[in-house]
Amino acid sequence: MKNLFRVPFLLLAIFTLAFSTIFPTYASANSNTTVPTEAQPSKATVSSEQPSPVVKNKNGTIIPMASSDVAVLTLFSVPNGSTNSSGGSTGSNWGTHSFITVKNVSSSNISVGGLSGIASNKTISVGTWGNKSENEGIFYNLEAKFISENSYNNRVSRSMYLTQSQLNSVNSYIRSHDSWSSLNNCSSFAVGLWNSVSTDTYTAGFPNTPQNLYNSLRDGAYTTNAAVPYDYLVYYSDEPNAPKRSNQF
Repeated sequence: MKNLFRVPFLLLAIFTLAFSTIFPTYASANSNTTVPTEAQPSKATVSSEQPSPVVKNKNGTIIPMASSDVAVLTLFSVPNGSTNSSGGSTGSNWGTHSFITVKNVSSSNISVGGLSGIASNKTISVGTWGNKSENEGIFYNLEAKFISENSYNNRVSRSMYLTQSQLNSVNSYIRSHDSWSSLNNCSSFAVGLWNSVSTDTYTAGFPNTPQNLYNSLRDGAYTTNAAVPYDYLVYYSDEPNAPKRSNQF
């Protein structure tokens, strides 16, 4: 009698295993993460940089952190005239690059996109790139590296606090937008991510460009040259696998 009961359960277990192997769920396919390696200690903040991040409303009033906040999201855009463009037109109306950063302001480790184990008070930068051989899409910390080398002067930014639920949404957005094209470029990614979690929305214009987003950000609540610490080495997305350490940067 016991064997009669065992057979259906055994068949069910075999079927379940086979189904999950052939048809993996989106969650399991995107569960792979990488714990990044810390970079060398960040350079000292130069006089032209502002403390990062400062969270303000659109009127410029500083917003205090709430007990439910775990991270700060910052939207950046760099106008024309800087080095290290992420691709696209080189015309004066295009701009240079747009990206976001996430800083952990909680007492526990957090994940940012496909990177996990991000320590308290550490920052990750995220942007999409169309002119890098390792990936045409998401890179982590490439902007932070370039800023540590004195690039992206005159960048403007706006910051907001994130709850854990909002951070989860940000991470899902990052992992589902590993691509770049001239019409779906770095500014499209950065402003789309920001607008997905904020009620204060911005535009990258039409077509989307870093210069248009730069102009949109300059609404009275922006910060110029907010510091972007180079806390972790550069990685690039390899969805649905874990991010890979860059050999180029």
